[in-house]
Amino acid sequence: MALTGIKYDDYEERFRHRIAQLTPQAKKLNVLDLSRLGMNWGYGGDLYQQELAPFFHVETILLHGNYIDGMVIHLSRFEHLKHLDLHFNAYWYWGTYGQLDLAKELPCPKLETLNLSDNLIGVVRLGNAAFRESLRSLDLSGCFFHTPQENGREHPVLRLDRFPRLRRLVLSNNRLPYVPKLSFLPNLEEVDLSQNPIRCGHDQLLSLPRLKRLHLSANNLRRVPSALHKMKSLEYLDLRFNALPACEQKHLKNSLPRTRIEFDNPPA
Repeated sequence: MALTGIKYDDYEERFRHRIAQLTPQAKKLNVLDLSRLGMNWGYGGDLYQQELAPFFHVETILLHGNYIDGMVIHLSRFEHLKHLDLHFNAYWYWGTYGQLDLAKELPCPKLETLNLSDNLIGVVRLGNAAFRESLRSLDLSGCFFHTPQENGREHPVLRLDRFPRLRRLVLSNNRLPYVPKLSFLPNLEEVDLSQNPIRCGHDQLLSLPRLKRLHLSANNLRRVPSALHKMKSLEYLDLRFNALPACEQKHLKNSLPRTRIEFDNPPA
């Protein structure tokens, strides 16, 4: 995904042009779209507070596709912020050279949905976040959590806080070799672990009593994990793009008769 036609040093011009377009209707807006403004615009956070003041009431901010590696505005000024989209930026920097501490970067006590997908973060910290009690949906797909290899094994790093209201967690396409520990997120209703080479740890899913939707597509599964047969409360299970034999599929359908299960080639 290329930001075509964008120069490196004209982000301020693009920002002011976008604000000039939006300001006349600022009072009616509930979404502030600051996406695709270019590379590292607004670096420093304090540069545009006066221009942004008419939008401090919005509930949604779109900051995707900016190639930013830190927060470019002080989100604490947006007291009603509930939804924040930061996907496709340059937080990969922190996966290579440090740790991204979003608890400090996002002082948003009312935040409900946070999209950090496609950032190649590598290492992320979300402990003691201001939005600990409010967050309901977290998308961390395409971030490739990892640490340097120890004893020949690479250990993904994902440090999440106890989010008591989190209902949806997306961890797809992260090269996870096992299901991460999720027992401290007991209210999860949907978990997406698709596009990961998961080999073990499926028993972790049994610690989620309210789980209704589970995505395990493209996990390179050749047998149905035994834990899935015990998940009677599932409403939807995605097992597409796996190499599951027909006998395994039939056995699972018999174990979960009330669950809608998707296979590539459903058994007759």
